[in-house]
Amino acid sequence: MVNLPRSGASMATMPNRRPMPPEVHQRLKEGVSRIRSGHLDAAEEAAEGLLRDYPTNPPGYNLLALVEEARGNLKGATEAINRGLVHNPDAPALLAMAIKLNLNRGQPEQAIKLAEQVKEGDAKWADVQWWKTLALERLHQLDEAADSLDQLPAHGIRERLLSARISRRRGQLKKARASLEELLEESGLSKGHKARAAFELSQTCDLLEDWDAAFAAASIGNATLNRRFDAEAWMDAADATMDAFGADKLQSLPRSEIEDARPIFIIGLPRSGTSLIEQILSAHPEVEGRGELQTIIQVSEDLEQRTAAWRNLEDLTTTELTQSGRTMLEALEAEGSHDGRLTCKPLRMDRFAGILPLCLPNCRIVFIRRNPLDNLLSIYLRFIRSQTNPYSTTLEGLITAENAHAKLIDHWKRVLPCPW
Repeated sequence: MVNLPRSGASMATMPNRRPMPPEVHQRLKEGVSRIRSGHLDAAEEAAEGLLRDYPTNPPGYNLLALVEEARGNLKGATEAINRGLVHNPDAPALLAMAIKLNLNRGQPEQAIKLAEQVKEGDAKWADVQWWKTLALERLHQLDEAADSLDQLPAHGIRERLLSARISRRRGQLKKARASLEELLEESGLSKGHKARAAFELSQTCDLLEDWDAAFAAASIGNATLNRRFDAEAWMDAADATMDAFGADKLQSLPRSEIEDARPIFIIGLPRSGTSLIEQILSAHPEVEGRGELQTIIQVSEDLEQRTAAWRNLEDLTTTELTQSGRTMLEALEAEGSHDGRLTCKPLRMDRFAGILPLCLPNCRIVFIRRNPLDNLLSIYLRFIRSQTNPYSTTLEGLITAENAHAKLIDHWKRVLPCPW
């Protein structure tokens, strides 16, 4: 949770700060550019340089938080913002980032609480109001979300998209449909906005039971995204993973020294019901859900690279696997300690399930399988954000992904040494 150092303090009551030197803004801009291009280590170096040269000013902390957010380390991003707020409790950029982080960490109530400390007319008020609106929608306070959205001074494409989504969720389906169809007829839409509008229209028509229109809208969205997908390479990668993680090989490989039995990994395709299963499990007082932790995937990818795409699994050591397991546990514990079970549902984990019992020998795995036709149609009708699911934009790609996933799950059920 991101907390302000001085509760109840409004930006309007804080003293004005001196403007940042132009050099700071330029260095911040360059750091953000590095994040967008995927050069996160270079962006982190830029943030550390700003913190060395301007240790009490917001840009370095904000840039560092953006780096950690891009890495999927929301805890690290929160820590960076908290450090910055100690020196600058009224800094607009830090406050806006704090609100965004609370929302993305599943704490919309805290996001709203922080947003209410920013008054209309303050710097970054429009950004804060936007995140507040999203938090209200997340809490299903749809009337309040609509009122909050109306307070924004300008309604661009993203505001119109959110307005349509709120209308859909309020049951105003015809209104949402008309708004989205009007939006899609406009020229000059970015690919991202066009895709989002098309998928929002698809969901709306689905609820209106206009199946043909829903499928047509989804086809527009998927064609707009037009992700590259190599079906043969996808299947080859699945086959190679199964060949590498045979039953005999898994029994002979070293294990980490971690005995923690709390982790439960929920594995399935997108839209297969992993979120629902995690919600059901976490309803138990001795279970806490952690969602889609990117750190679990990052650790797995590092080990995949270290072993030359699993070809050299025997090179892994107990020390290395123990450290990887600790990193996974730290990510699971990032939201606070818990003595009970900790669930996690990282996407693409069907590709990495074999490494889990090596890093966390006492973990458990829950495999989710939804009716394939229902599952693939649900993916096709929705905007799938992750670039790691390139198969989602064509029917052929979806069928390939389903076939590969089914083969992998059947394989893991035969060979994994941990309970599932």
